[in-house]
Amino acid sequence: MMRVWLSLVCLFCCAIPGWSLKFRFLGKGSDRILLLYDCDQIDDPCEEYENSFFVQIQGSPYEGDPAAFRRYLREPGIREVWIVSGGGFVDAAIEMARDLRDSHIPVRVPNLAKRLKLPDTTPFHSACVSSCTVFFMGGVIRSIDPGATYQVHSASKWQEMVTWKKDAPSQVESFNHRIREMADKPDTGLADFAREEQREARTMAFQMLRVFQNTLLVPTRKPPEEEDPDRLEQEATLRPPPLTYAGSRQEQQDINRIEAEGRAAVQDIMMRIEREQMASAIHWLESRRDLGQRADTALEMLRMMYMESIRETSTLSESELERRGYVTPEIK
Repeated sequence: MMRVWLSLVCLFCCAIPGWSLKFRFLGKGSDRILLLYDCDQIDDPCEEYENSFFVQIQGSPYEGDPAAFRRYLREPGIREVWIVSGGGFVDAAIEMARDLRDSHIPVRVPNLAKRLKLPDTTPFHSACVSSCTVFFMGGVIRSIDPGATYQVHSASKWQEMVTWKKDAPSQVESFNHRIREMADKPDTGLADFAREEQREARTMAFQMLRVFQNTLLVPTRKPPEEEDPDRLEQEATLRPPPLTYAGSRQEQQDINRIEAEGRAAVQDIMMRIEREQMASAIHWLESRRDLGQRADTALEMLRMMYMESIRETSTLSESELERRGYVTPEIK
């Protein structure tokens, strides 16, 4: 098993005590690798926050991945950051991407099976998926090992808000409180939700654009574009366009569907609205002519990440990764 082999490797590595096992050092001295990974792919047992990019939750003892990452980056001798993850909270990935770029430490999606010399029968695949791809784009020097993959799809904070019974996947066990509220009052809740999603989508799209753009600007020695989260949010939400969803035929269709199907329909509708507002936010950025240098390339990356549904994932080929600027070609 993968956890056994990694444990053997880590007899020679220095692990830093912390809440999360997602962070581990391989090697020692001035030639160390900081490995970030989803706990449940390698170790067992695992806490919830150890299985994805995770933020600080009120009342939780865990400091959140951004704070933990900054703490680990202060350790000396880090040669590269390795990342293997299926994603998680986009907010955490954006914040960590900025810190990764400021550190100027190269980032890699490693082929862990090959690098750790695991048996061919080991059921493990190294991949960077979803929010992981946002974090990866913070690296000034970015590389992906042959055999590892880089996979993009739309992010959704509502995907995991319904818990399904393991022995009966068609039966819902529990709903997020917001989904219950929306099901009880769809005639007012849907429009309010769409307004919130419009604001959040424009803010997140702007922040992701700046992360990608400023990473691409580093080799050019051009000054970075404005990246303060509060200022970006203020600019993104200053004059939002009219919300066409409120009072529309689509809203009435959604209300009718919720009244007919109940809570089971709410999550699907919320994720669709979320996706539509992100598409609108990207269109808003595309219409601007004041975003600065390398904005076109950064926008192409953003579009690529949100072309796929959250339920569909696109694996980018080596040539496509290089053409779109995801990897740094000179270190291939």
